[in-house]
Amino acid sequence: MKNLLLLMLIVTFSPVYSADKVDPLKIMREVYQREDAKTLIQDMEMTSVDKFGNKRVKKMKVYSKYYGKDKRQIMFFTSPSSVRNTAFLTYDYNDESVKEDSQWIFLPKLKRIKHIASSNKSSSFMGSDFSYFDLTKPNLENYVYKYLGEEEVNGTLAWKIESIPKTSEIIQKFAYTRTINTIAQDSYMIIKSIGFMKNGKAKYMNILNTHKNKNIWIVDDMEMTTKRGEIFLHKTTMKLRNIRLNPNIKDKIFTIRRLDKGV
Repeated sequence: MKNLLLLMLIVTFSPVYSADKVDPLKIMREVYQREDAKTLIQDMEMTSVDKFGNKRVKKMKVYSKYYGKDKRQIMFFTSPSSVRNTAFLTYDYNDESVKEDSQWIFLPKLKRIKHIASSNKSSSFMGSDFSYFDLTKPNLENYVYKYLGEEEVNGTLAWKIESIPKTSEIIQKFAYTRTINTIAQDSYMIIKSIGFMKNGKAKYMNILNTHKNKNIWIVDDMEMTTKRGEIFLHKTTMKLRNIRLNPNIKDKIFTIRRLDKGV
């Protein structure tokens, strides 16, 4: 799986395979190591639906900024009142062999800032189908990749690539036993994926709508659905709107001290 918010992408078009051989690791590197907007501000609406049809809608303001190849991102929840002023901060490091990604969440009802431990990154993010791990970039060196062929998705030719964790510790930590990503060949975007989990469930991610601003591919709508076999369990839809590319954002907004201050 991938970081929910690294789907707002600038695409680097370069040949990554020969006619007779596809290199799946090279394709995955293109997916995650492409150029991106230096800074970004957007509104997000997250709607969760359970198996009984009950809906919960949460809205938030999202800011992100690159520091070299490392990325920082902060979300401030604005509604409903039950989660207003909750804030979530991520430091996403390009080289996890040097430094592991860090995440913190401010819970206004408890009036405390909580660091998300590595052992908790498979947990649900704010009751959604996305885990904390899904909101960061994976360490590509932790997986073995297999090319599964091509398929056409809504008129777009795509590669199918399977990733399998190299160790049982990675499975235990992030909960996925394997993932199949479908990657559009014209944009190197992951347009859908299936994450098979150690508890027997599977999570299906689909990009529903995108648009292109200059050379930047932007996701407008996406969803994650959790199933056990063919049985529907839960779904989360995300709408991304009012996107501003490369605005001036002060560094102090991406600090732990800023978490409890609200938007």
